[in-house]
Amino acid sequence: PAGSHALNRNFPAYAEIIRGRIKIGLAYRQNSLCLLAIVVVQIFILRKVWGSLYATQTSGNGRYRHAGLRYLTIANLQSWVLVDPTVSRYIYERVREGLVAFDLARLRGFIQQMLAQLAGSAVWSLMFIVPSLPIVAFAGTLGAPASVTAGLSYVISLACGCTIALLLSLII
Repeated sequence: PAGSHALNRNFPAYAEIIRGRIKIGLAYRQNSLCLLAIVVVQIFILRKVWGSLYATQTSGNGRYRHAGLRYLTIANLQSWVLVDPTVSRYIYERVREGLVAFDLARLRGFIQQMLAQLAGSAVWSLMFIVPSLPIVAFAGTLGAPASVTAGLSYVISLACGCTIALLLSLII
């Protein structure tokens, strides 16, 4: 198919965009570490507040509280990895300067460039989150999915959420 040929031909350019975004993230690693520390503190505070609010409830044998804490922890980590305002800011600046028409006319698609930017941002965010998972597990609650089906459903819904977030950032 023609689409896969174009992707293979443009893959080195997209890989370079991803590498560039990772280098930008690593150049500002102190900022990333501070933001990660803020996320860990938020997770810890949410765990304490959630625990104190539902400490007196006896229904569910604590399962609902534990599941709620797990969802809060995962949601906070996802928001840190997936939310990248630089793509929206870049689009805004290109539209304001009147240069987005040139971006759309390039051989490498504008949306594909933005996807590569987001992929690079997610990779450098994961480089900080994965080593900090033990701290996050202590501050919040982490655990494996209840079943394989639940894990696959999570991955599918995460992909849909990322797509929607990208499309919304392209609209703004």
